[in-house]
Amino acid sequence: MQEKSFLRRKFEENTDLVVILIAWALVMFTVISNFVFYQIADPADLFFISKNWTPSAQLGLEKAVESLKYLGGVAITITAVFLLDRLIASRKAENLKFIELKNGNLRFGRKINLTILIVLFLSLPWFFAQLGIYIGDIPVLSSVFFSKQIPDLEGQRFPTVHLGHHHGWDGAVIFSLMLLLIPSIKWIYDKRIKVLALAGLSVMISFSFYQFAEDFINEQVLKRLLIQNFLPGPGSDLQITLPLSILTGAFIYFLLWKQNNDDDKAFDE
Repeated sequence: MQEKSFLRRKFEENTDLVVILIAWALVMFTVISNFVFYQIADPADLFFISKNWTPSAQLGLEKAVESLKYLGGVAITITAVFLLDRLIASRKAENLKFIELKNGNLRFGRKINLTILIVLFLSLPWFFAQLGIYIGDIPVLSSVFFSKQIPDLEGQRFPTVHLGHHHGWDGAVIFSLMLLLIPSIKWIYDKRIKVLALAGLSVMISFSFYQFAEDFINEQVLKRLLIQNFLPGPGSDLQITLPLSILTGAFIYFLLWKQNNDDDKAFDE
């Protein structure tokens, strides 16, 4: 593919811009819901999480800032990477003196869409917990997910899914965003940005998936007594997250990037 054709195709794809908007919408939902919930929560609900917490504006602000730092940091990185590449590519397009840069295509792929729908469905207990609602209080969904039940485990005296923020929600949000970005990776123009984006995507997909899966399995599987041991917390076991990152990077490279290697050859000068 010639460089002009590649740039034309790049600007026809809007997936990166849409993901940026989705990322900031999810960040704002999480930040605002944290800020509100931790001010108005029943003290008994916070006791399930920490004996030292009491509802207050200060606690709400602290939890909001925590989410802003973590999820906001991810959103800022996504925004900076893809807008910077668009700026570089647009300047190159101007130098090549061609126009007709059409915008409009939005394609994520059926497999990606299906995977995200499954992840978001499994994340519903945390979505409602963000709003201060037990999913067990919602008809139909209460028969699918554990929430208010107290598991028959030694030392467990609290509901399966506490109200408020869960790291599993962070994992689901980031994992979904990373999946949505996969189609945009091959249309990154600058090779240096592409390499960094691939590395970052690999790490975040594997880490966020484990973050999501660990919280879900511990709450919805282990507490049903279907397994016996808690999974280690995310980030606490590099023997799990490091191999996952490497495998994810290899998968994205060989199946989603290398097959478009001909596109990159046009940039070799």
